[in-house]
Amino acid sequence: MEPILAAALAVSTIITTKALEKTGEKLGETVVDRTGKVLAFLRHKSPETVTVIETTPAALDYIQTVETVKIEANRDPQFAQLLQELVTAAQNDPNQKLSGFISQQPTVYNAQKLAENIKNVFQGNTIIGGTF
Repeated sequence: MEPILAAALAVSTIITTKALEKTGEKLGETVVDRTGKVLAFLRHKSPETVTVIETTPAALDYIQTVETVKIEANRDPQFAQLLQELVTAAQNDPNQKLSGFISQQPTVYNAQKLAENIKNVFQGNTIIGGTF
């Protein structure tokens, strides 16, 4: 998988996972584990990105975040592998919302379109305990 596509899918997986967790959706252990590992890695490289992902994903600059993740994946092969594992786990997750969202991603990456799709998922959603 191309690094930019893996980065985009990983970012969208993390954001979708966090949103589903807040709504009480059940996710597979593998997805939760890989999401935590990716966030832990990013916390060391770009703590402000992780803070925004965890608190206010609607304010996230998706294109910049994907670029940050892609750069780190290019620098660190272990991180790139972790991204791939996260994407694979999300695609195989029994939660239909998550696996369906990830499997619908295009094979040709268009950063602007992906950012718009992700933003549309969160617009208008209100979650008890916080808003997006």
